[in-house]
Amino acid sequence: MKLSGEGEAGDKSGGRGDLYIAIHVKPHSVFERREEHIFCEVLIPFTVAALGGEISVPTLEGQAPLKIPAGTPAGKIFKIKNEGVPSLSNHHARGDEFVQIEIEVPVKLTEAERKLLQEFAKGRRDKPQAKKKNLFEHIRESF
Repeated sequence: MKLSGEGEAGDKSGGRGDLYIAIHVKPHSVFERREEHIFCEVLIPFTVAALGGEISVPTLEGQAPLKIPAGTPAGKIFKIKNEGVPSLSNHHARGDEFVQIEIEVPVKLTEAERKLLQEFAKGRRDKPQAKKKNLFEHIRESF
């Protein structure tokens, strides 16, 4: 960052020089920052992804509710307006928060859960599909 006229005075009564400040931002454990926008990933139960519901997501100010529509796939990104970092160029504006959904698959199932899922799977006949790139992968590739 440059602060014009805030440096030391020049030789022989010269004017003040410019002050340059280097700012280093430590990585955050939850958020990734891109200018005034922030990004995070949230792990939700597969039942919420399939059936829909409301979850609580972390924000810079605490927590915010986020509605998850039924059938939300892994990698889906939701935008929460004005939950990012205050803009340096417009003091009245804030960036947005982008929340990427990841789905938690249970490791251990009860016998009843296993039977229910097996019945569900019989009726679906799902097939594997190729994964498309998500927003975070596109952002990472651009830098």
